[in-house]
Amino acid sequence: MAISASLLLLNGGIGKRSRHKEPKQFFEMMGHPVLAYSIIAATSLPEIDEIIVNFPAGYADKTIDVLKKYAGDKTFKLIECGPDRQNSSYLLAQQAKNEQVLLHEAARPTVTSTMYQNLLRHASENVGYFAPIPFSVCGMDPNTRTISENIRRDRVFDIQLPQKFNRSTLINAHQAAIKSNKKFTEDAVLIFKMSGTKVHMLDGYSNNIKVTSPEDFHIVERVMRGKEI
Repeated sequence: MAISASLLLLNGGIGKRSRHKEPKQFFEMMGHPVLAYSIIAATSLPEIDEIIVNFPAGYADKTIDVLKKYAGDKTFKLIECGPDRQNSSYLLAQQAKNEQVLLHEAARPTVTSTMYQNLLRHASENVGYFAPIPFSVCGMDPNTRTISENIRRDRVFDIQLPQKFNRSTLINAHQAAIKSNKKFTEDAVLIFKMSGTKVHMLDGYSNNIKVTSPEDFHIVERVMRGKEI
């Protein structure tokens, strides 16, 4: 019997870098708002029996409208976003009814039901997508603006969402981070650093692009249309 899962959707960003008049998750791409694609990918999976979405201040009604239109028969819940991404993730996890949670961000609209399904079927309770970085990287001293170290690119990976976590492990790791006043920009590293729990790897996707800059919208739309970038 499949284990039920809660989909936690980070949707609280205001998208300053995208330079749109409203948060980027409400910008329409190919006839649907960016947020809708992460919801649509979940509707065909019976294991996902609830969707919990946060929203930026002033956009509760707009978020509800998207959920009512695209969530199908899935139960959904809305909460206001926290002051930063780490806090928002923690608040979402607290609201989940299931011990198995999928964490995703609305700004990655190329997600598919297969991506969710691969995580749900993985034997590990804590697993995510990681993609190799196909270019050279280095450490840089921000004060002197000079190279500080060489970084082997075969040991550096792009952390992609969605991810699957055990809810209790995720919450406990967040609580440890709060107690230690540690800040993280995503949850796989947070769990590893604050609990010592292993987070397993699935191969990431080159087309799993996070929409951030104005150019990203054009790139993602080409991906959706099946065109080469």
